[in-house]
Amino acid sequence: MRKKVSGGTESALVASMSGTIKAYGFFLIVHPDVSASYQYDNLYSSGSYAIANNNTVILKNDSDIVIDKVGYGDTASDFETQSVIGPGSGESLERKASNTSTLASMTNGESFNGNSYDSNNNYNDFILRNIPEPQDSSSPIEDLEEEVSPTENPAEEPTAIPTEIPTQTPYPTFTPTPTEEPTITPVNTPTPTEYIPTEEPTTTPTDIPEITATPTPIASTAKYEFPFIGLTCGYTSRVVRFGFIIFRVPIFSCTKF
Repeated sequence: MRKKVSGGTESALVASMSGTIKAYGFFLIVHPDVSASYQYDNLYSSGSYAIANNNTVILKNDSDIVIDKVGYGDTASDFETQSVIGPGSGESLERKASNTSTLASMTNGESFNGNSYDSNNNYNDFILRNIPEPQDSSSPIEDLEEEVSPTENPAEEPTAIPTEIPTQTPYPTFTPTPTEEPTITPVNTPTPTEYIPTEEPTTTPTDIPEITATPTPIASTAKYEFPFIGLTCGYTSRVVRFGFIIFRVPIFSCTKF
């Protein structure tokens, strides 16, 4: 069990604890200075250890994991949701038995219903008592669960009323009416018409015109003199036409002078 001051410094209150907490039971830890006044289960590890207003009491397991904590006073630095009011001299804080617990109900009516209410809000989970009543492992256990007494006069079992089965109305018998067979009207078969073949037309061959070459007049002759060999040569050409094809035939001639 450890404490944390408003400045955030954390220190030990009880370095180690021994003993057993019964189910729905209590375990009282006191300061050595007041040990003579109470039947306690464990003491603070040192007489110099103490808690004051605006502190936080923290309960951890062997793995140093926080199991529960309560911060009280306006300047407490650590708490669950909201800190509870700090107790004055001769007062104490007590965890509620239920959400609706008050100082009056915890002293008369819920005084034996335990202290198990925990909403993770210190302000809602504790009440301030002006007359402390600490409990230890020798105190009677307090179980919030109420025993339910069986009912002396069990309710009579209801008598089952049979449901009338409605009478089934028979359906009328259906008499089939024979259907008259339709009369088949014969269809006249058409008489086939004799096929008369059509004469094939006679093909008349078309004469292919012969292509006649049309000579073209000889163009004027171009003359060329070669004095060093004593020849005069001429060049001309003749155009020959075969249908749409035209040929140009060159003609050369030379004479001595």
